[in-house]
Amino acid sequence: MKYAAILTLVTLSSVACGGASTSSDLDQGPTILSPSARVVVPITMQIRADDGPVNWVSTEFEVWRSSKGLRSQMVWQHIATAQQASAVLADGTFIPGMTALEPWKKYIVRARYKLEDGLSEWGADQPFRTDDGSEAVFDSQVIRDVYLTIPEASWDPIDSEAVSECEPHPRSYYPGAITIDGLQFDGAGLRAKGGCGSSRSLDEKSAFKVNLSWDDPAVDGCAATRRFMGLKKITLNNQVEDKSYTHERIGYDFFQKMGIPVPRVAPVRLYVNNELWGLYLNVESIDRRFLARRFDSKKGMMYEAGYGCDLGDRECFEPKFSTDACDTPRTDGDPTDLTPLDDLNTRLEKLADGAFYPAITEIIDFDRFLSLWTAAAIMGYWDGYPNDANNYRIYHDPTDNRWTLIPSGIDQLFEEDADPYEPTGMLSKRCLAETACEEAFLERLEEALNLFEASDYSVMARTIETQIEAEVTSDPRREFDVEQWHNAVDSTIDYIEARPVELRSLHL
Repeated sequence: MKYAAILTLVTLSSVACGGASTSSDLDQGPTILSPSARVVVPITMQIRADDGPVNWVSTEFEVWRSSKGLRSQMVWQHIATAQQASAVLADGTFIPGMTALEPWKKYIVRARYKLEDGLSEWGADQPFRTDDGSEAVFDSQVIRDVYLTIPEASWDPIDSEAVSECEPHPRSYYPGAITIDGLQFDGAGLRAKGGCGSSRSLDEKSAFKVNLSWDDPAVDGCAATRRFMGLKKITLNNQVEDKSYTHERIGYDFFQKMGIPVPRVAPVRLYVNNELWGLYLNVESIDRRFLARRFDSKKGMMYEAGYGCDLGDRECFEPKFSTDACDTPRTDGDPTDLTPLDDLNTRLEKLADGAFYPAITEIIDFDRFLSLWTAAAIMGYWDGYPNDANNYRIYHDPTDNRWTLIPSGIDQLFEEDADPYEPTGMLSKRCLAETACEEAFLERLEEALNLFEASDYSVMARTIETQIEAEVTSDPRREFDVEQWHNAVDSTIDYIEARPVELRSLHL
């Protein structure tokens, strides 16, 4: 797949950039101000550089393919005059054989000034990676049709594993098929999903996970890697614990705005064996590609917490990556290794009482944790960390040897109080025991409340309500009537509008 991409080349004004460069700046050349995102969508990507000196005539931009972090082959170039505000790719020049930037590839952009009396040095390389196509999949304005085919031989095995109690519940994939946007993937692996609150049998509104590249053990050889617009796995949540059908969409949006690495989501209509099952939510799977979009390295270890599982415990965490005979040999260690988890626990144990903060910032990405904690408190995320030590993963980024908590299972928001001063999570309790850490938490809480109010989630909830009304009305497996759904949306909006005032009166 190729992108019909447009690059906008913008040179910022001297007011925005703090003034024009001086001749002493020219040895480094211009600074690329964007793209700065880890993953960019070429059709919306902007390249921007700071202004040149008084005798600045134009800025020359180049885009190169990247190999091991180094420029390997130039693919595009353009010269933007000092007065020019923008340019499209067609205004520049691709090398022969190239007409667009390729999906999910690493590139480097650099720039230099053309001056009245010569050229500056090239500025520092700015790396970026192009989107794999999945941004379009998670366009929340579009409700896609997804078709699952569950063969008779797979139905009973999937159903027998569908309903989960509140304890570890391993499930296996079974042969089936999935069709999205007219693309059919036969031989995909299908299984039920959900915990003790959301799991349902196949006679009810079961949720599903689909692996397009599943390796069927009954078939000789290894399955080819297959993806739909960059996705190898599809997660279909049934939303049965959220009568409003809004919580996950609003909740993940706010977590993302707060800088927390969380899945992207989009609504879908699900059909099983050509029978409408109703409105579902496509939730991005937290896999290596998810990590590549959000961290400096995707090669670290990740573990999922069990029910009531807190940091410092080894036995209740499950490695989230596995290996088998069909895996490509790895060069970055065993993905099921628990050694990093043991190292985390050892480092946490060494933090004496009264010496938790700021030492914890060398172990945990604590800035992100404060954002997670305050966002969870605002949205009433009682069923996750820090209020219930549940529904989260921890990822170790080997780049800086720190850990990040990744929330999941956020369907039960905007309903109950999640008092940030009554946490069960160890990180929060130890933070509140020290004045400096508590002050950092309260400062972040005020910042989070301001962002929450500015985001106007009441309007977002009403917009979702309008978008999905026909889907909710025709959903044959919903567990509540349409009036209850409207009431649940109203209750969500009431919570959203009252919560900032409530938290400020209690804690600020």
